[in-house]
Amino acid sequence: MQQVDIRTERLSVDDRATLSTRRKGYFIFIVPLAAITYAFFNMVPLDTVAISILGVFFLFFYGVIGFLIYTVSADLSSDQKQIIKGFVDEKHTRIPRKTSQFKRSLIIGGKGYVVDFATYVEAKAGDLVEIHYAPKSDIAFKVINLSSADKAIRTTGELRMPSIQKPTKDLDKYKNLEPLSVIMQPGDQRVLRKNLWQWMRFRLLALGFFAYIMLGLSLSGLYAVLLFLFPIPIVFLIILYVILKKTYVVSRDINRSTKLTVKALITDKHSTTRRARTHYTFNTTYGSVIVSKSLYDELASGDEIEIHWAPKSKIVLGVQDKKGHYVPNS
Repeated sequence: MQQVDIRTERLSVDDRATLSTRRKGYFIFIVPLAAITYAFFNMVPLDTVAISILGVFFLFFYGVIGFLIYTVSADLSSDQKQIIKGFVDEKHTRIPRKTSQFKRSLIIGGKGYVVDFATYVEAKAGDLVEIHYAPKSDIAFKVINLSSADKAIRTTGELRMPSIQKPTKDLDKYKNLEPLSVIMQPGDQRVLRKNLWQWMRFRLLALGFFAYIMLGLSLSGLYAVLLFLFPIPIVFLIILYVILKKTYVVSRDINRSTKLTVKALITDKHSTTRRARTHYTFNTTYGSVIVSKSLYDELASGDEIEIHWAPKSKIVLGVQDKKGHYVPNS
């Protein structure tokens, strides 16, 4: 784990204004929620069960807003902010299940700090950054990328350049390389089968669900309802076609004896979590590559790698480091 310098300072006038504006926004959101609550409980006839269900529903939202107001108020009361200075280990995006509000973070010293989209895109793994941060409400007031400054700033002071470094090699050397065809290794077919199964699991469940609906309606003689629900057979056929096509393409790769490989340089790394599943990605001079967690943890920005992939399905089979150690993508 990389060394991180964390110190505290008093909130500036601009910092307090940012927190106050955020808290006012939360309070304003309570007004329409209170109006909706009043309308439901005073204007709509409800039985005891409905009142209990709606009561829990509204209490949940009031609790969330109350917690957000509390965190911002706690930062304002403490009149303190954290200033975190360290090297970016990686970047992470979390996509909540029921909202489009992405949560983007820079991972420094094993801890995530939420930042805005522009900062997330600009920062790279290995950059030295300084974040002015509200610890309770997870609000970044300011992010300074020190890697764009004089190189001397990266080797002086309490922090030293870690093993994760920004690529400084000749990028054109890697961009102009052409893929080579090599013999598949015994474990490559296993990677292809595992990747196909992971891709297929959810689609097979969806296929079975739609097949169950169509079969049930047909056996019950409800052909008119099935005709009314005509999108269901269409979706069923689309899913079936996609599964068969993917299976055919991957099967061609499994039956081949060769794969493609090319040398590349890792320029950045980031992960994305959605619906409890996390995808790990390397940005390289040859393009973005989705890899396994073991590969993601083992390699860093600035490493030279050799990417191995199946020519038809484009599935990444593994990565070989500059020492010749080949790691299957499983």
